[in-house]
Amino acid sequence: MSMLLPSSSGAHRDDANQAGLIFHLMESIKWGIKEGHLRHLDLALVRFFYGLETTLKDKELLALLWLLAVLSNYLAQGHACVSLKMILAKDTGLFQDTQVQRSDVLREHYGVVLEHLPQSVQAWKDCLLKSSMVRLVPFQSNVLSTTELSALSRDELPADRGQSIVLMEFESELLIYFRRQWMAEDFIANALFEKSKIAFPVDAMAVSQGLDLLFSEAPKAASELSIESKKALDWQKIACALSVRSPLSIITGGPGTGKTFTVARLIALACMVHKGESDLRISLAAPTGKAASRLYRSIESSLWALSQDLEGHLDCKALLARMGSAKTLHTLLGYRMHEKSFRFNEHQPLALDLLVLDEASMIDAELMCSLLKALPPKAQLILLGDKDQLSSVEVGSILSELSGERKPSHFINLSELYDPATVEFLCKVTALPFEEHVSTHVRRGRAFTNLVMLSKSRRFEGHIAELAQCVNAGDVGGVARVLTKSHGGDISSLTSAKMDPLMEVCLGVQAPVLRPGQSGDLFEGNKKPNFLAYLSVLQRQGALRQESRAPMLAPVESWMEEALIEFERFRVLCAINEGPLGSVAINQAIEAQLQKQGWIRPKGEWYSGRAIMLTRNQHDLGLSNGDVGLVVADPFSNAYRAYFLAGSGFQGVSINRLLSVQTAYAMSIHKSQGSEYEHALVVLQDHAEKSLTRELLYTGVTRAKRFLSVFQARSGLIEQSVSMRAKRTSGLSGRLQALSALDN
Repeated sequence: MSMLLPSSSGAHRDDANQAGLIFHLMESIKWGIKEGHLRHLDLALVRFFYGLETTLKDKELLALLWLLAVLSNYLAQGHACVSLKMILAKDTGLFQDTQVQRSDVLREHYGVVLEHLPQSVQAWKDCLLKSSMVRLVPFQSNVLSTTELSALSRDELPADRGQSIVLMEFESELLIYFRRQWMAEDFIANALFEKSKIAFPVDAMAVSQGLDLLFSEAPKAASELSIESKKALDWQKIACALSVRSPLSIITGGPGTGKTFTVARLIALACMVHKGESDLRISLAAPTGKAASRLYRSIESSLWALSQDLEGHLDCKALLARMGSAKTLHTLLGYRMHEKSFRFNEHQPLALDLLVLDEASMIDAELMCSLLKALPPKAQLILLGDKDQLSSVEVGSILSELSGERKPSHFINLSELYDPATVEFLCKVTALPFEEHVSTHVRRGRAFTNLVMLSKSRRFEGHIAELAQCVNAGDVGGVARVLTKSHGGDISSLTSAKMDPLMEVCLGVQAPVLRPGQSGDLFEGNKKPNFLAYLSVLQRQGALRQESRAPMLAPVESWMEEALIEFERFRVLCAINEGPLGSVAINQAIEAQLQKQGWIRPKGEWYSGRAIMLTRNQHDLGLSNGDVGLVVADPFSNAYRAYFLAGSGFQGVSINRLLSVQTAYAMSIHKSQGSEYEHALVVLQDHAEKSLTRELLYTGVTRAKRFLSVFQARSGLIEQSVSMRAKRTSGLSGRLQALSALDN
């Protein structure tokens, strides 16, 4: 018993019944760790709080510790909190019923634990509030105005003594947080709501003229338009109009819906309407280096395309130079690695007027909290992203929470979404008929009047787009139909638990290695890109030869960019990292196959031709976590150098300067967010129930631009993924709606 429980001087530690109950809980958690369902951290946290808690006894202490184990486990899955209503409905907990039934250990120990837990929300509340480590926060206290709060006596406010656990009471619901997550969510809700209430004074005529310049396609004659076309709303134009009068704008949409096309025009409109174009301080950011690079290239391309239309109104070249390249969010905030803090914060805010933040679905709650603290109060924040993609690796699903359950529609009455003043403004600046969009119904209860959902895809088409739509809609039958009719074309699907079929997709059939200088034409017949394309570039130049001081046929500057671009055409995307079909195992299998075919000759970890991905930011090198590069040996020193795409070219760096890398033929679908590949191979592994979700499959599918291959370890995993939603528990959406209702 002493091996399981920490020592304590508290009198209740000697109670045999209590010790027995805690023993059952500890044994259950240890079984969960052994089976890979729980973490050692979950057990350590339970032991830590067991040593701290001195007021609860017996069943009450068991309930607290069990709840802490559940909360710790849920944090690891990205949830901000735990809902007691879900616990009582048996939708959550440490183990599923099937696991308990299959395990003798769980039947013996976990069954005892469940028998002694409270059976109602009120019973849980009464139990937990007996602990000195728990604080109750009635939800109403979060939505009272400053005047109303001041009118309350101290006794009426929940006492904050730095308690580690927060219970937030919302209607009949009770949400349980660790203090850190509750404080982050609380700050985000209030900061975003305060931003959403502000309306900048703008010249409607100037906005209207700017929109006409930015959306200047020649209009069709009324006789050429269908009734549907006449009623369809231009949501890109509406997004730009909304953004100029609010410090918060949210633009969400799937691949090819024109998010960056829209934001380029949004930036141009802001420069023309708000200040002199040379005064507006604009920054671009994204969670990863690759996403930041893509954001800048897209906006740069759009602004160059606009430059002729805007001549005399906006100097696009000067705007691009002033704006500079996009940064990772950590770089923008000035992350201090050794201090685990940011240079810019509420005491030293960022010097900017407008921030465009792409791939917002990847941003976790604590990072969003840090960003909002560092933003000046009236700085404009533009959030871009696809709300249906995977949420952040860490806690939170911010973009999804802000977007709510709203479905995209081309035909809608604006009064269903926006308040009367906003509807009147939109109709005035976009030439929409106001009488068709006015309503006697007053919009209430929605948190934002500045959310736009783009749905019309202008680039992402064909069977892959159709498959993505079916996955996103949870249409299992539709997914099956698309896979059947497109098989062998732009989409291929394969079911196998073996690695060999997967290797054929990655590397094709056994092929002779090219001699230096030999043409790579023999690979051009395979229209679906795979890894042979980049290897043929390296081999053609003599870059794969391992003998010391073997000269290359041409300077690296003349062909390395081509090799990097060829490598970026194809990638293996895995549901998880571990397991027989995880990214680690697939990377090892690809390396073994490359060595067998004679493409590489590894000497330890490094070899010419190795694909690597950084797993840490290295701002001193201009490289970020997630950047992918290729390794080749220097022909003179024989030392290895890694090359990465950078800006309009590439950069090389000695591998000795790289702090942390991993092989990158295969990566997790999470890591692939913000990237696109001409051919994506999505791998679904068996026994990964928590990971195989609709959002994960949708994210993997939408990484493919021309070709998609789906590899499942057994039949039914695709359907299982489509049917499983990755809904994270949070109080953010509820807080925002309550704040909005109070404000109305």
